[in-house]
Amino acid sequence: MNKFRLTDANNHSKAPGKYRGFFVADTPCPEHRIDLFLKGNYTRPVSSNPIPMRKIIYGINLTADGCCDHTQISGSEETHVYFTDLLRQAGLLLYGRKTYDLMVPFWPEVARAQTGAPSMLEFAKVFDSLEKVVCSRTVDHFPGNPRVIRDNLAEEVMQLKQQPGKDISIGGVELPGELIRLGLVDEYYFLVHPVIAGQGRRLLDGIHPGAQEHLKLADARTLPSGCISLHYLHQ
Repeated sequence: MNKFRLTDANNHSKAPGKYRGFFVADTPCPEHRIDLFLKGNYTRPVSSNPIPMRKIIYGINLTADGCCDHTQISGSEETHVYFTDLLRQAGLLLYGRKTYDLMVPFWPEVARAQTGAPSMLEFAKVFDSLEKVVCSRTVDHFPGNPRVIRDNLAEEVMQLKQQPGKDISIGGVELPGELIRLGLVDEYYFLVHPVIAGQGRRLLDGIHPGAQEHLKLADARTLPSGCISLHYLHQ
């Protein structure tokens, strides 16, 4: 019987429990991969060909004092263009119930009606074209009939990461916080607006990752409005 171990692209061993940036095995028994990994006996026979997993990318608007309440931030043309470009990197949207309800049916209706500013219409078009998955323990059906994940979050998201295709985009606060705690978020895009809200929810308030998260700055840009785009990679 093959002995499995978790390795990176350089064949260096990795302890189980942190999922990002590593490889899953192209084994004859794929149905056992997640179970083996979570038990610490994963991932690939040394002789197999590695398959890179899709990245999970977290993008969110923030005020200068860390507020992530969408009502405290204006939806400008610049913001729509920024997040449209970010969504183009993705093949799948993964949301919690509250974020999905905020986005759907609003943006699909904008895409169908074709009314609004060009930047809004382009965002709506890209958003509406993407596959969507919702994580909810309380609701089984949503507008647009997305797939619903009710439990076994780590296993289900790992399966999504293993599927072929473009990266996975996440938004909101609570679900990303849980995915950060599980070690599943690979990249962060923070768009910091030149606004001091003085109120509202702060990013990851009440969410405890369990360990300090170290990030590497990949890019920082100042936009014409004064917004600052920060792109971080998990180390």
